[in-house]
Amino acid sequence: MMPLVKLMEYIKARIKSVVSSGIDVYSEEADTDADFPYIVFKLPSSNMETLYKDKWVLEIDFWDNTGNSTNIGIASEAVKDSLHGSYQTESEGFFRSYKIFEGIIPDDTPKIKRIQHRYEVHLY
Repeated sequence: MMPLVKLMEYIKARIKSVVSSGIDVYSEEADTDADFPYIVFKLPSSNMETLYKDKWVLEIDFWDNTGNSTNIGIASEAVKDSLHGSYQTESEGFFRSYKIFEGIIPDDTPKIKRIQHRYEVHLY
């Protein structure tokens, strides 16, 4: 089965390969001085047992503060086209991903725009 560390590397590389160069990609959380727009992805887990499971939920948040969601909308579509129903085979293992949620998440600050995707990721 693909190790979690490799899965995180492959997901980050896949996202970066399909979004414009002006959008940074972070795992877990963005830098405190991150420039908008940016993307944050994570594989939530609560204990060590989850490090060895074969199904994960991948959360991807697309953030912008321009008051306009066009940039993150384009990035969101590119990531969806790349990840939904896709797979990746490597010497360390194999994963397949399926989109299970896509939506706009309201923020308390009207200028902040956020789109979230969730994918079920199967490791083999």
